[in-house]
Amino acid sequence: MVKTIYVGNIPWSTTEEELKEFFSEHGEVISARIITERATGRSRGYGFLEVEDQDAE
Repeated sequence: MVKTIYVGNIPWSTTEEELKEFFSEHGEVISARIITERATGRSRGYGFLEVEDQDAE
């Protein structure tokens, strides 16, 4: 099973790869997604991580 974790207060300059790398210290990160504004493409300051159930704890 996979769990999705909300991550808030992300600096606008953070990339999805940096987010994934940072949290991989605590377990395997399947994917990382930073939400962006449609009109500008700029980060909205939050995103989501997908991790295995046992790593979500």
